[in-house]
Amino acid sequence: MIYQIAKNELRNMFYSPIAWLVLFIFAVQAGLEFTENMAMEVRDSVMGISLYRVTANCYSGIRGLFSSLQGSLFLYVPLLTMGLMSRERSSGSIKLLYSSPISNSLIILGKYISLLIYNLMLISILLIYVLVGLCVIENVDFWLPFSGLVGLYLIVCTYAAIGLYMSSITSYQVVAALGTLAVLAILNYLPSLGQNIEVVQEITYWFSISGKANQMIDGLICSEDLFYFFIVIGLFLSLSVLKLQAERKVISKLRSIGICIGILMLVLLLEYVCTRPVCMWYCDVTQDKSRTLSKGSQEVMKELDGGLTITTYVNLLDNHRWQGLPANRVYDVRSFRQFTRFKPEIQMRYVYYYDQTDNPMLDKLYPNLSIEDRARELARIENLDFDKFLSPEEIRGKIDLTSEGNRFVRLLERENGRKTFLRIYTDGQANPGEREIVAALKRLTIVPPKVGFLTGHDERSIRQVGEWDYSAFASNIGFRYSLINIGFDVEEVDLRDTISGDIHVLVIADLKKPLTDDEQVHLQRYIDKGGNLFILATATRQELLNPVIRSLGVYFEPGILVQNHKQHQQDLVLGEITSEAIHFSPEFFSNKARGKCITMPRAVAINCNEPSDFRVTPILATPAEGCWNELETIDFVNQVATLGPEEQEKSYPLMVMLDREVGSKKQHILVAGCADCISNGELTRSRNDVNSNNYSLIMESFKVLGDGVFPVDVSRPASMDNAIKVGETGLFVLKWFALFILPLGIAMGGVWVWRRRRK
Repeated sequence: MIYQIAKNELRNMFYSPIAWLVLFIFAVQAGLEFTENMAMEVRDSVMGISLYRVTANCYSGIRGLFSSLQGSLFLYVPLLTMGLMSRERSSGSIKLLYSSPISNSLIILGKYISLLIYNLMLISILLIYVLVGLCVIENVDFWLPFSGLVGLYLIVCTYAAIGLYMSSITSYQVVAALGTLAVLAILNYLPSLGQNIEVVQEITYWFSISGKANQMIDGLICSEDLFYFFIVIGLFLSLSVLKLQAERKVISKLRSIGICIGILMLVLLLEYVCTRPVCMWYCDVTQDKSRTLSKGSQEVMKELDGGLTITTYVNLLDNHRWQGLPANRVYDVRSFRQFTRFKPEIQMRYVYYYDQTDNPMLDKLYPNLSIEDRARELARIENLDFDKFLSPEEIRGKIDLTSEGNRFVRLLERENGRKTFLRIYTDGQANPGEREIVAALKRLTIVPPKVGFLTGHDERSIRQVGEWDYSAFASNIGFRYSLINIGFDVEEVDLRDTISGDIHVLVIADLKKPLTDDEQVHLQRYIDKGGNLFILATATRQELLNPVIRSLGVYFEPGILVQNHKQHQQDLVLGEITSEAIHFSPEFFSNKARGKCITMPRAVAINCNEPSDFRVTPILATPAEGCWNELETIDFVNQVATLGPEEQEKSYPLMVMLDREVGSKKQHILVAGCADCISNGELTRSRNDVNSNNYSLIMESFKVLGDGVFPVDVSRPASMDNAIKVGETGLFVLKWFALFILPLGIAMGGVWVWRRRRK
């Protein structure tokens, strides 16, 4: 009987022009989206622009085919479902169904199966474009588009179940269609309800259908999403069966209400179980496993045995407070989904308080209000319960956050008592990425390496914020690439005393005063023990560092390196990554392939010809043409340097790595001829026609000096689908097929069925 009902329903669908019209419009829309995406890839390929992750660009992501269509699928379903049961009522045929020996559940299942079959036809249109992609994309990410197809099919089947229920409660097809749209609208906007009540927010977020197929479209199949679709489909099919049962049998309202409440309670129970991290399973179908933590991150997660608590401290007066407020808490918790996947027992806590922090906007808006009055005003505006926010005295009794500037911050704490901070940053992204989160987690498993910065000789300061100081990359809590945010501890070191044994790396940057004999002895003792060093010089003061590095087999040459530019001063040298450097650093390899350079103002050349037991590897060098070591000119604002008879135009070493074996340890020493390249000013400066990436120099340098402990390696295999086999001619043929031939074929099929029915 189910087969007969489904067959009859399909016959009614395709005898109606609506089913064919939906297929026609959907085919045109899908064709437009797919050909536009493919045209962008072809255009970039013809222009010589490197392609990257072509499969994802065509099918997922922001502009992908599936992502674009997901937002419009709800418009098609009400047209199909509005007559499923309404037509039976209006025509009177519902009485024949009721009088037949068939149960209510079989009636509903028969109707629903017809929708499942029609939905397969709808999705088969997208399957055609998937097959096209498999043919024209080189090394296609094979399973990614199929995962998206499954996601779209499940979401349209969910819409169909909702539409079937709405059709079962009214005899008017238009009312059923509008009711379906209304229910879908409610399910989309549910997360905006009960924002400040945690339990209600979790329920409304789970019930919301908005974006439920996003993960599958992006290549990650999660059990929570699958169960969501199955549970919601089951819910509305059950309600449809109950509606028919109430019409066929006399059931008291109290019993009907009790049954509905029982179904809802079962749904809530299943929702609770399905959303527990320990009950979830995942399948990443992407070829480079881009939806999963990298192997390096997974290794760190394996080391985190025992409990782990992430406590988020939310200051009401901080600019980033919105992220941890109750209205956004569910989204904040889910931002750690990749990590709870590998450690389900992670606990998330939130502490709300108000205290003085750097917020110029509030200073401007409320110049005459006290801290408490400002907090009360913000709580009133944002409809928050002020009594839930701890006062400055109360929060300081629990934890001292003054070192963090009372900013939005998270405290990661293991069961064994080890703890560290995880911050947000002042860049456009703000939130920590995988590298920063894993670095914080790894700090809980090891004793973090400590970087010491030499002081006492007017070196670059790690506390001052001047243009030539080092506070940005060393100790700035708001800078993503600072050492304290990628895993290291930092402190200042005075050479008048013996260097502490816990100093893993010593940085000597731009001495302005020579070392004393005692300081030289302490430094040499550190070097002899195998301590790692980072030595940076600048023009006019390089001689002060030569006594330090001559014993290492290198020294800084007198003069200043210059390079001819059209728009910039000659004392700006663009350091090129050497062929030797790319062999030990994937980041350097990537930068060199993309034509990136390191900007190095006021740089000096390094001579590597001294005898030594260190192996010397050049990291950065000047271009071979247009560069020389200038020995006379020092004023590059008012003068133009020219190549003199004693000066030679060639490639000069700008940065070298020295390494040797000291006992069982490998010692690394980096020597750079420019102390400005990682200064506060240079890290934030941009120049026309200069494609620089000085941030990477910090990361890769301290990766070597930190013996690979930090920064954590979160690299993953490069994507392989970076080319297409179709050109402009092939694109023209594809457009004709997608926009004319396929839709016309569907239209002709509809006309053929219509004519056959008339005969």
